[in-house]
Amino acid sequence: MAGSGAGVGTAGGWVQPQPASRMSCRRAPPHHRRAAPRFRVPRNLRKYAMDIHETAAWIDGLFDGEMSLHEAKREEGYPTILATFETEEQISLCSTIGFNEVDTGLESGGLDVRCEFFTITEASQSDAMHVVDATVQTLVQANGTLHAQPDTIIPGIGLAVLPEHLTVCHGLFVAPEVWGPSVPQFIEEDRWTLMLELLLITEDEFNYAVTYGARDLLDELEKTGVNLLDWQR
Repeated sequence: MAGSGAGVGTAGGWVQPQPASRMSCRRAPPHHRRAAPRFRVPRNLRKYAMDIHETAAWIDGLFDGEMSLHEAKREEGYPTILATFETEEQISLCSTIGFNEVDTGLESGGLDVRCEFFTITEASQSDAMHVVDATVQTLVQANGTLHAQPDTIIPGIGLAVLPEHLTVCHGLFVAPEVWGPSVPQFIEEDRWTLMLELLLITEDEFNYAVTYGARDLLDELEKTGVNLLDWQR
């Protein structure tokens, strides 16, 4: 059997695994203009396989604050489990737990590439949870045609679940920068899981991304100092 381990990849893209390095994760990335929750140093994991409890422990080790788990109650659809974190900065943070069981059609070097993803916002914890859950359902229903990877746009996700006073309409996956140049990940015998961040963008920002590309949009937003945590912008 092939060995397994964990480490970090570069934030600019998902590349071959590297050994994890210890670094400070307590700064806000460029696109999070206000103070964001503190992020812990990614931990190395040496597991042949991760079950849902071990995945939850891994996620808990990445974020500061007390973690609470929530299971969506529905008769139909994917049984989403979400983690939220109590923060000191009036910021809402919500992450998936166990989404790496979902195949969105990615592979590298013989490994299925999967993700867990999170979102950060100045909106309510409930709004963050609705967005993450709706994104999970959309990706599951896409059955591998919508990939959970940086630069993927999730059209209409905000319009579907957010109240009218929040003006963001669409989702955009990016490689997270909250851990500096590294992306937490773990590798099993046949599966490679990485953390992914879900941003919410407005209709104008969506049109810009469709025209010029997601990375050009992020460069423009950073240049103009847009606060992406503000879902009422």
